[in-house]
Amino acid sequence: MKYRDRIIIVVIVAILVGAFILAIVNSSRTPIAPTVTNWNTLTTLSTSTSPGLDQSISDGTIKIAYSLIDFTLATTAAAVLIHAYIPPCGEGFLYCLYYDGTRYVGTNFESAGLSVKERMDLMNATSCLTTSPYGDASIMVPDLTGSTDMYSWSEFSKIDDAAAGHYANGSLYRLYVGSKSASTTAVFSGSESAAANVVKPKCYELATRIGQTQYANYPAGAKREFTARDQSDLQASLKEVIDNVSLISGNKNLFK
Repeated sequence: MKYRDRIIIVVIVAILVGAFILAIVNSSRTPIAPTVTNWNTLTTLSTSTSPGLDQSISDGTIKIAYSLIDFTLATTAAAVLIHAYIPPCGEGFLYCLYYDGTRYVGTNFESAGLSVKERMDLMNATSCLTTSPYGDASIMVPDLTGSTDMYSWSEFSKIDDAAAGHYANGSLYRLYVGSKSASTTAVFSGSESAAANVVKPKCYELATRIGQTQYANYPAGAKREFTARDQSDLQASLKEVIDNVSLISGNKNLFK
């Protein structure tokens, strides 16, 4: 056998042995679990049971499902990659789900998002549900309210903002989680199991916002108009997220 033929045979054998070893290693490898990101006790989960909403976040009390196609999650203002005169989420949010799609590129649309806050300053049901979004100086009252044994909610449906040719509108929802009667029962019954089932009262604030610039401010033909239909479609996407907010304890359709 010629020397060159021996070299070829050695190379072929080495390749076959390497492939065999690689197959053994791959067959014994454990699948990598989805990445879990913790932030202020919020956890990013890999899947959601809601149709069309493939991501969800939870703080152990509430769960919010959203579409990764339409929205990106930010936990700090610096992480919001959409820079607009009126940002997609207000200051002080726990997290912001902001729209980063391309459907409205070239229009006077600026930004859209859903912000979530835990209102530590509104720690009883009355203040949580009725305090005006504009502060104590305003007498604005909620348009809708609802209540169950486990939670109460309110909706302020017309929240507007404007500045220097830019304007935004949206809705603000409050969710008070916790049963006063259940807490009282647990305390006076002395039952450890009853106390363990009591939900610590929390007040959540969820606000939707869609911002745009005045279309009339642009020269003719410079921009396509962000139409009423466009706004309606985007509002529907944000409302879908609101409609799928649930409690970890199992309650769904909270704002209905």
